[in-house]
Amino acid sequence: MVDNHDTERFQELWADIPDPVRAPPSPKGVSATAPAIDSPTRAEVHRRRLWAFCVCVIWTAVVLRVFGPRQGLAEALTFLANQTVVWAAFIAASAFAALSKGRKGLGESVRLVELTTLAAPVAFAILALFWVPADRRRSFAELGPPLQALACFSVGLVLLAPMLVVSIWSIRRAFPSAAGWRGAALGAACGLGAALVLTLHCAVPFMGHVVLAHGGPLLIGAVAGALAGARFARI
Repeated sequence: MVDNHDTERFQELWADIPDPVRAPPSPKGVSATAPAIDSPTRAEVHRRRLWAFCVCVIWTAVVLRVFGPRQGLAEALTFLANQTVVWAAFIAASAFAALSKGRKGLGESVRLVELTTLAAPVAFAILALFWVPADRRRSFAELGPPLQALACFSVGLVLLAPMLVVSIWSIRRAFPSAAGWRGAALGAACGLGAALVLTLHCAVPFMGHVVLAHGGPLLIGAVAGALAGARFARI
């Protein structure tokens, strides 16, 4: 006899996986058709993700090289090193939530993916508002010159766009469930990568500037990743 605990445990582990036997019936007069593109093999997915990772790393290095590191880099080296470690940890957590195969080989639980995706921009905003060099305190959430914010936001989009495109390409038809949320987590990881490069490039001390100009690409990446994931990443 199955008790309530076993039922709840089953739902936790398996409820987010669609049942292939209980496919929704096709509308009258419309016959079911197979997908036009076959799902990639695990080896193909692995190769795609490796290529995407290499492209993202190279692209961020190229953009930082072109636009240059921030002024006063040596004076803020400890601060930048600490932020780099934290932003990199956020990137790893978001990418893990999106791409991990999980205990069942079908991805991490939807709840974990949702939590990670929502937590990434919130945590970034909170840290950006309160974590600045001690000698550069300004009015809380001060934005600074709008043109500077626009310039950093534009650089962030330049960073984000290719990373997001190649990342979505790497997960095409790879998610059996919650493709939108998993795409959002991957998009957030790309946006965090852009924010990390902006941290190394931009010396503007205003906290509002960091939240909006550096965090804007993060939010855009998550939303665009959700839309693209739902469209292209579902098996």
